[in-house]
Amino acid sequence: MKLFIENGIPAPAAYDRVRKWPIAKLDVGQSFLVRTPQGQPRRDRQQRLGTLVVQHANSEIGKGKKFITRAVDNGIRVWRIA
Repeated sequence: MKLFIENGIPAPAAYDRVRKWPIAKLDVGQSFLVRTPQGQPRRDRQQRLGTLVVQHANSEIGKGKKFITRAVDNGIRVWRIA
C-alpha cells in the first residue's frame, strides 16, 4: 500500500455530543428523554449518556452542575438535579 502526503484538505468540524443533547441548557428540575431504538439495549445508551453527562459536569461550563440518568419505559431520561 502506498501512502501520499497531501496539502490543502480541510479537517472536518469536531463533533460536539453535548450540542446534540440539550444537557447544557437544562435548569435544575428539568429533564429530557432519549428514546431507545428497537433492538438496542437501554443499558448501552444509558452508559453512553452517563459518560457524556459526567464529561459535561467536569467541564468548565458544567462546573457545579449535577445530573442523573435513569432507564424509563420508553428510553433513558436525564435530569439536572443541582
